[in-house]
Amino acid sequence: MIKPLDKNVLVKSQEIKTLGGIYLPQTDIDFFVVVGVGKNVMEVKEGNVVIINQAASKLIKYQNENYYLVKEENILGIVEE
Repeated sequence: MIKPLDKNVLVKSQEIKTLGGIYLPQTDIDFFVVVGVGKNVMEVKEGNVVIINQAASKLIKYQNENYYLVKEENILGIVEE
């Protein structure tokens, strides 16, 4: 697995299911699940669902999966249920 450093956060696209049971394609959503955090990250933790500024992130392809590496300051919000 990739271990982010400093204030970086590793996120992965989150598949979203609507209340009606319909899955939204990943191209239509901006929700990501946090899968790794650097040691200086203060606001988010692994497992949080977040909204990020994709323009300020780095796409990483690892083991046939797409991840994004983003600085904590480019996380726009945490989705709370």
